[in-house]
Amino acid sequence: MNQRSLVWGIGITVAWLVVIFLFWFFGDLKSPTSLNELGDFLAGIIAPIAFFGLILGYVQQGRQLEQNTKALEQQEKALQLQIDEMRESVKQQKTLIAEQKKYYRALEEAVRPILVVRNPKIRLKTHLIDASDAHIEYKDAPLMQFSLFNDGKDKAIFIEIYGGIINKQFIQRLNRINDFTSQWIATYLTDEEISYLYEIKFADYQILIKFEDIYGNVFKNEHIRPLS
Repeated sequence: MNQRSLVWGIGITVAWLVVIFLFWFFGDLKSPTSLNELGDFLAGIIAPIAFFGLILGYVQQGRQLEQNTKALEQQEKALQLQIDEMRESVKQQKTLIAEQKKYYRALEEAVRPILVVRNPKIRLKTHLIDASDAHIEYKDAPLMQFSLFNDGKDKAIFIEIYGGIINKQFIQRLNRINDFTSQWIATYLTDEEISYLYEIKFADYQILIKFEDIYGNVFKNEHIRPLS
């Protein structure tokens, strides 16, 4: 009960008691002579005060309930506003992440090496210069050679090369190939591959190249070159 209601309640109660006192004093009423009469007298005086207090409490409770309802509505609006702000923040974060992914993807594309196999051929009679250009020991045996060209926009690093007619075998490892430069690769055929090539007369030479860019992204290229 707030201060205003309390003042009104006390004021009306005092006024009621004053009215009863004046009516009893100036109305020449007789005082109760028994307990029953005293009880009826007090009940007649107190009952209206109690009923008034009940009404006053009900009204005050209704006001408090209305105030609580308004407070809950304000809290709900504030909570909904926070939810909307969080939803907008999440949306902005998603947009920012998408833009960052595009940015980093563009950076990766800007430095991505592209290794291309050029001029693959088999030399049945090798020369010393063939082995020298490929940095391998010279042997008088059929040799597979090709040029590995970097057609990308930055260097390729940690390059591993595998190849073969029947099964791919490890050929060579290179530390780097700069952009728009090439490296001769050569490897001697195995006895099984030589027999297969002489018997079939044509075959597919399979080349597998594994390498990385400057950001550590790993790439794998497979090439199949028909030979005859």
